[in-house]
Amino acid sequence: MISKQDIFSLIQDRKKLLFAIIIALIIKLIGDFGFYYFFGAFAFDKNIIWKLTTTIIITILIISYFSLAVKPKVEKFDNLFVDKFINDIKNLAIIFAVGVGLLLLIPNTRKLLNDQEIPYNLIVQLFGWYFVVLSFLTARYFLRWVTVLKNSRTLKYLQFSKWAIIFVLSNIFVVKTLNYYYDIGIIVNILDTLQFFLYIYTFIVSYQLASDNNWLRYLNKSQKRQFNYLLSLTIIMASIILASTSGNLRASTDLIFPNIKDFVIYVIVVIVGFQINLIFQNRTSNKAELDQGASTISALDRFNKYILKSDILDNTELLKKFISSLSEVIQIDFSWSESYLVEGKSSIITMNGVEEKFYNFLTNSPNYQSTLNNASNTIVIAGLYELGLNLKYNNYRKSIILIPIFQGNQKTSTIIIGRNKEYAFSIGEVQIINTFVTNFAVAIQNNKLMQEAIEKQRYQFELNLAQSIQRKILPENLPELKNYSIAGKSIPANELGGDYFDFVYLRNKKPVILIADVSGKGVSAALYMAELKGIIISIVKYVDDIKELVLQLNDILVKNTEKQIFITLAAIAINDDEGEICYIRAGHTPLLVKQNGIIQQISSKGMALGLVAGKVFEENLEVKKLKLQSDDFCFAFTDGLSEMRNAENDEFGLFRIGNLLQNSNIDDAKNVLNIIIEESNKFKQNRQLVDDLTIMSLMFKKTE
Repeated sequence: MISKQDIFSLIQDRKKLLFAIIIALIIKLIGDFGFYYFFGAFAFDKNIIWKLTTTIIITILIISYFSLAVKPKVEKFDNLFVDKFINDIKNLAIIFAVGVGLLLLIPNTRKLLNDQEIPYNLIVQLFGWYFVVLSFLTARYFLRWVTVLKNSRTLKYLQFSKWAIIFVLSNIFVVKTLNYYYDIGIIVNILDTLQFFLYIYTFIVSYQLASDNNWLRYLNKSQKRQFNYLLSLTIIMASIILASTSGNLRASTDLIFPNIKDFVIYVIVVIVGFQINLIFQNRTSNKAELDQGASTISALDRFNKYILKSDILDNTELLKKFISSLSEVIQIDFSWSESYLVEGKSSIITMNGVEEKFYNFLTNSPNYQSTLNNASNTIVIAGLYELGLNLKYNNYRKSIILIPIFQGNQKTSTIIIGRNKEYAFSIGEVQIINTFVTNFAVAIQNNKLMQEAIEKQRYQFELNLAQSIQRKILPENLPELKNYSIAGKSIPANELGGDYFDFVYLRNKKPVILIADVSGKGVSAALYMAELKGIIISIVKYVDDIKELVLQLNDILVKNTEKQIFITLAAIAINDDEGEICYIRAGHTPLLVKQNGIIQQISSKGMALGLVAGKVFEENLEVKKLKLQSDDFCFAFTDGLSEMRNAENDEFGLFRIGNLLQNSNIDDAKNVLNIIIEESNKFKQNRQLVDDLTIMSLMFKKTE
């Protein structure tokens, strides 16, 4: 016998509810077939008790499932949301396309089944169940998006949706069933009119819910095209289904229970309103996002300069500066931070704008402490009821973000920031926070390096940690492209280096290889190198060619670097699979190209980054286009190679490099690097490098 505890356990578990829904649906379908074959009763008025009972049970299970789905819960920030969203839209497009196909099939089904024993009504009822399942899956996808894309409208929207669904289902199962027995047509007409206006209002609020669109800036050009195509296709399919509400859709769903199409209509109206605004938002300009990106970069740069100019030995000051820098980019109403320097104990090291009564209320919660202790990445708490807290005071309706700070695998502190309203942080702001956290981790590490420099016995250990962080900044493996092989390697002269190389894609998906050299050496050069990578990652998604990339890069660096700091850089864009490339350099060493067996030196015009801006820089910037044949290759390097000296103070030199490449048999890009490294090691013997050395090669090898 089923106990109350079993029922309570069922309605608290989403997997069990989903299983119960499937079982109940199967039982209902078997029962409908049984009623027809044994009693010949299929219409609503001939088996109303069976249809009403089973449909209400299934509906209650579905409502219970969605009640758990919309229940506020703590969400970890997921950088893969964009990819998941596009995949969800693709699945919805397929589901709606099948639905449209079934609508077109319904009028012809009777003809197809004329000579069959299977009755027409049973088959069409299965079509109706497909539309019920369609609405269930659509609602499930939609709720998944809403719980991640939390904003100021989300909570009110979820509350409205709950009552709207109750209204629609009550109208279907209570009012219209009573009308069958007692003829309350006037009430039915009034409620149907209200339901019509409910659909209109639902469309409006669903449309507004998608207005917080800053997460769309993470779509590249290809994703935007796919995004718009899939959304448009889904909306068209959904509109076709809505147009059939009084025809084929109703004919199939009424066989399940009269007017259950109203629920299907409600769900489709929700998704159409939401998706129409997404298409509109996706087509708007990126200017606001670019401006926010520039302000983020400026705040990061000021934070880096603060680290470089200050003799800070206390992480408390770094945490304060981190919160201060972050507040320049996003609104923070209150904050505090906890340190875990003593194992098993925490201590509050900063507190700003926090009401003591609220702080005690929150930190005394076991759920909060559990969430805090288990936080391994940024966690968004849109409302304190997500922690299971019963809010007695309206001024406790706040949203907070937990930002764990790690050194290696050890969590050293957690920063808590908040706003004085619920659902106040957007997914775009969380992305900005994560960018700051990455930079702050480097700053924390460098701060610790300075402490360990004072404590010499631990100096080498800390430098090894810093080297590990820097190695993560440079790519471990370069991708394989059709007809091209790419290789790169960087060897710092000291524990930390200022050379940089990378592989990126522009907005138009054009691959680009980069090599750069920051003036100076050591910690200062390493910090600027890390900042350079961050700037490049921020702007490549908005540019379509390497000249535009270099111009924007220079504009930012001129405004945000010290006068004595400059950066030389070279970039190679791969235009196609047939060997066409473009090359640009900003004060960097020349590019060596082997074409038709002959080494050539390509020295296009260009000034170093960070020195001058405007027309002077642009007029001295030149892009060279090259056409490689099969087995041709390019070789880029920093001056750490060409200016390398041996025991006799002889320079390795550009001529030696060219001659070495000219007379070597080279099969692929890695082979180029191996030859250069082997010969340079022989040349310098056991002498230590005096400058960072970075080399990159690109080889074109036409495949059949």
